[in-house]
Amino acid sequence: MNNTIGIDADSIHPRITEAMLKASVKLGFSLVFVADRPLKAVQSAKDKLKIDARIIKVPQGENSADDYLVEHSENFFLVITNDIPLSERLVNKGVVVLNQRGKIIDKNNIIEILGERNIIEEFRKNGIFEKKAKHSYGDKEFKEF
Repeated sequence: MNNTIGIDADSIHPRITEAMLKASVKLGFSLVFVADRPLKAVQSAKDKLKIDARIIKVPQGENSADDYLVEHSENFFLVITNDIPLSERLVNKGVVVLNQRGKIIDKNNIIEILGERNIIEEFRKNGIFEKKAKHSYGDKEFKEF
């Protein structure tokens, strides 16, 4: 059985990264972090904890990390991301997705989640909502994960 978790490192909070590195040692699963930028904090933690996690640096560009995760989806039993369009692409390939608030995204709920996201994007585009603000990620959200 595949025991590898893919992580969209461009969209995940650093607390999740640290927690996943520690959990991988205890629970015996592999991690693959994908990003279009160097992941110095991940590399440092990986070296310090002597963890066998891979870091894939893809070329910079829109969706390059997403494309890698989708193209290599058969290598993952789970992908962690906050990117809803990426989640849809992965679910369509049969991959279960987990967001950083601990919500499982699968074929049973992706249409609803994507619909909510698209409605909010339309509202923002038409000035009904203000530009997307960064959501805080505190202890409550981390505990949910």
